[in-house]
Amino acid sequence: MISLGGSLIVPGEIDTKYLANFRKIIASYPARFIIVCGGGKTAREYMCVAGALGVKSSKEKDRIGIHATRLNACLLRSLFGRLAHPNVVIDPFQRLRWKEKVLVAAGYKPGWSSDYDAAVLAYRNGGTRVINLTNIEGVYACDPKKYSDQKVLRELTWSKYKRLIPKKWSPGLSTPFDPVASRYASSRKLVVTVMDGRRLDLFGKVLAGTAMVGTVIHP
Repeated sequence: MISLGGSLIVPGEIDTKYLANFRKIIASYPARFIIVCGGGKTAREYMCVAGALGVKSSKEKDRIGIHATRLNACLLRSLFGRLAHPNVVIDPFQRLRWKEKVLVAAGYKPGWSSDYDAAVLAYRNGGTRVINLTNIEGVYACDPKKYSDQKVLRELTWSKYKRLIPKKWSPGLSTPFDPVASRYASSRKLVVTVMDGRRLDLFGKVLAGTAMVGTVIHP
């Protein structure tokens, strides 16, 4: 199970080179994948505009962000062509039947990020692990933008991780793995690796089990 951050798909403009290289790695690896796309900058820009235009409802802002994840997912699904199931999964609780190498999913309902959808899909499809590809190296005890001496925490239990992040979800919240997803993953004893998805060379090694990169969050 892979949770692909929207910040990697659209860091500013759509990163076509990154997406092509990501596809190459997935296509060459001997396994099947469920890939959940985040909304990233596209989602945050639209939610910001909505707020500036007077939209106050958190649910409405969440819905806007969810549609950004679906746009990114449609792009990714098209990129994989015949390797991907023809439909983007919206509801992570639906019973899935698929035979293709790749199944692409997106956001579902207001109240959480695509991290939660990834955790649900992993658990309901017999998985025990989520690789969360994001634009940071891993989990820090404090914001590294404010405290330059911070180093990546290589390993954390869920109980320790949940103390580092907000307890509640809000639209556009930026955390390595969102609070709602964290509670679900913790209760289902999932293992989540948070890593810098820009380093596709290291991503390949993580898939192969030959390198420990980023932060591993476990029961």
